[in-house]
Amino acid sequence: MSQFRYARMIRTPKYHIPLFEAVRNRDGSYILIVKKAKGQEKEEIPLDGLMRLVLAQAADESVAAPRRETHRTTE
Repeated sequence: MSQFRYARMIRTPKYHIPLFEAVRNRDGSYILIVKKAKGQEKEEIPLDGLMRLVLAQAADESVAAPRRETHRTTE
């Protein structure tokens, strides 16, 4: 597994929340490295595998949750 580099993090466009690190493997495939917020545990997720999970979840209407707006308070 590659070193986790905070500077290479992919972040949300609006609030710059760190999501994951995108890495290209030697075989040319892409993986996302996700680190738990607390602790040092990391998980590598193949990008094509993540897309399959997202599409399967979105297509499964029996577990679809209602859309909700997210709000951020600034204090």
